[in-house]
This record gives sequence, C-alpha cells and structure tokens, in this order.
Amino acid sequence: MAAGEKEKMTLAHDNLFSLNAKVSLVTGAARGIGRSMAIGLAEAGSDLMLVDVLEDRIKQTSEEVSKKTGFFVTDLTASVWETKEKREWIESRIPLGRPGTPDDIVETIVYLVSPASDYLTGRVIFLDGGWMAS
Repeated sequence: MAAGEKEKMTLAHDNLFSLNAKVSLVTGAARGIGRSMAIGLAEAGSDLMLVDVLEDRIKQTSEEVSKKTGFFVTDLTASVWETKEKREWIESRIPLGRPGTPDDIVETIVYLVSPASDYLTGRVIFLDGGWMAS
C-alpha cells in the first residue's frame, strides 16, 4: 500500500469517530459513568454541556475535560465490591475476569454518537465482559 493511500485511510477512520462541530449534553457528569462519558466525548472532539447537582464535583470534571479536550464499579455499586465473597462470585462469572468501569463504556458511546454508526440499526450492544454470552 502506498504511503498516500495509508494516510487517506487513516484520515477516513479518524473522521468516522470525530465529534467535531457536535454538542453533547451529559447529565450526571460530576462522577462515575457521566464523568467518563464527558471526558470521552471531549476527547472525540465534542463541545460539552455538563449538568450535575454536585456543583463542586462538576467543576472538577469541567477542569479535567478542558485539559483533555455487565457489572461496573461505580459509586452506586461500590458496596457490592467491598465484600470479598460477592466480588469473587461476580468476577468468576465474567469471562473477562473483572468488572467493568465507566471508562469501559466511553468508546462505545463515542461510536454510537459519531458518524461511524450512521448505518447501525436495531442492535443491542452488551457491555458486560461476556456475562450474557456465558
């Protein structure tokens, strides 16, 4: 493959996942999944509107975003993961052997809101480390 062709393919791929000139509204952006979504969307080029009731934490997310321009461990599920027996039981049933984190969701969200998914219709996307497939 010629160097020029490879460069064109790279540019085409980059454009598929570009969110330049898009605006994303992220609710619950102060922590957890909302925070991860805000960071991921910003990294893909989207302008953001961040919303949360936690004023001090939303400011932290906003500052971080401006610098970067199955089972998930979040603040809501942290207590489940604190018990060794529960954690081991859940992890033993996830083929990837670990719980998901909010960061594991970011790439899929960017894909779904970018032009790369324009032809996608009628699908369920499981982000569960293989839990549903096992």
